[in-house]
Amino acid sequence: MKKNYPVILLLSAFYAVRLSAQPGSLDKDFNIDGRETSPITTGNDEAHDIVVQPDGKILLAGTTFMESTFNDFGMIRYNSNGTLDNSFKSTGKLIKDIGTRNDGIMAAALQPDGKIIVAGYSLASATNNDFVIARFNGDGTIDNSFSEDGIQTTDFDAKSDWIMDLAIQKDGKIVAAGYSLIGSTYAFSLVRYNTDGTLDNTFDSDGKVLVFIENSNHANSIAIQPDGKIVVAGYSYTSETKNDFTLIRLNTNGSMDDTFGLGGKVRTPLSQLYDEINSIVIQPDGKILAVGSYSNSSSDKDFAVARYNKNGTIDNTFGSDGIVIRSFGTGADVATGIILQPDGKIVAGGYMNNGSDNDFAIIRYNSNGTPDNSFGTNGSVSTAIGTGNDIALSIGIQPDGKILMAGYCNNGTNNDFAVVRYLSGLIINDLDFKLCDNSLLIYPNPVEHETTLEYNLMEDNVLTICLFDMHGKLITTFLESEKQKAGKHQHLLKIPEMMPPGNYILSISSPNGIVNIKVIK
Repeated sequence: MKKNYPVILLLSAFYAVRLSAQPGSLDKDFNIDGRETSPITTGNDEAHDIVVQPDGKILLAGTTFMESTFNDFGMIRYNSNGTLDNSFKSTGKLIKDIGTRNDGIMAAALQPDGKIIVAGYSLASATNNDFVIARFNGDGTIDNSFSEDGIQTTDFDAKSDWIMDLAIQKDGKIVAAGYSLIGSTYAFSLVRYNTDGTLDNTFDSDGKVLVFIENSNHANSIAIQPDGKIVVAGYSYTSETKNDFTLIRLNTNGSMDDTFGLGGKVRTPLSQLYDEINSIVIQPDGKILAVGSYSNSSSDKDFAVARYNKNGTIDNTFGSDGIVIRSFGTGADVATGIILQPDGKIVAGGYMNNGSDNDFAIIRYNSNGTPDNSFGTNGSVSTAIGTGNDIALSIGIQPDGKILMAGYCNNGTNNDFAVVRYLSGLIINDLDFKLCDNSLLIYPNPVEHETTLEYNLMEDNVLTICLFDMHGKLITTFLESEKQKAGKHQHLLKIPEMMPPGNYILSISSPNGIVNIKVIK
């Protein structure tokens, strides 16, 4: 019997420029003024990562000062409008004590089945931290099917180990990256876990990898390429007064990828002082964007973005010699997170010094590294939240294209979780480049294993076709800068087997513009 598939005829793009509101403005539909702050306890509460769910709900994960002397895992989940989600632990808030001393979440991710993975550190003794990873069900309860009690700790036989970021592979395995103190030297450290929380012994024979670059090294961010290779970034230093941007790339088995940089390692000196990568993202063309800070002096830092080619060389087509430096003021301006919009624009978020304390700060760049002057003032926006220091540590994008930044703010006494939402100018129902009859066809949608894309070009064009998740993370590239003649075209798109259910963006771009289509799996 013939199957009847839902067919979507797209007369417009999924995202385009909104004319009614200035991109970069606070979204007044989010908690009235675009800002939301929430205490978990009466002590210091700090959000270190943000996860935007397919349904638009917002999860913040970090630390909460629960006891008289120690921190615990802390999480808050909001509905898409900024109200607390009472389906999460009945109050929208979660506290989890892991060990007997300090515990902290540094990174979080969502599995395809809606379960929540968090990772960070737990102080195993008075002086030694261990890697710790935990899995929670969608309602906030601990998932006891993961490592028997929902929690897995990993020791590198080091003095201390910290997870700073994590990523979930297409096969469901979990890769965590951070740093470990080995003797008197810090090393990049990675662990890969099976889906049940056990160590994956196919990853460097014991599930663990240590990488030494210079005298001391800190990994802050991880990204997995479509081919499964693992990129880790942070900084390395040769003396107490100099850090450099540092990246490494590993093969899927945990060995160093010799096709990247020198033996799998890349170091980029920006200034003569402290330069640090805090976050990375991989573009559809395989290039790597790294964001962090550039030091003018020990107290004066600027936002720094660098772009690397696939082989680890610096991309000289981006900014000035592959690097863009941007200052907000005369103090410490630090970029902590980066996202890639479906239209190719780059958004870096973090915090800036206003002369007396810190505020949330965000900059949007065009794809070539120039500031996007349609966003805020000359591409940048700063936002005060509390009465003291406001520190943004993570950035995300919602299904409707609005931009979120999360971290913490000071209420005059201590710190609270904080999240801010900005208008991006990306909305439904517009078209950027011309198709015959303004028509585009994709079927089936929702998709399972494959879908067909049809379009009719008015003139010859060079097209790139990519699939992104709703955070701007590249899933796969179907077509990369290939010339397409005028006329009708049809592409059969194979959907990655391990791609979880949810909302995605099929992006079709050319030098003339971009069309983005919402795809459901």
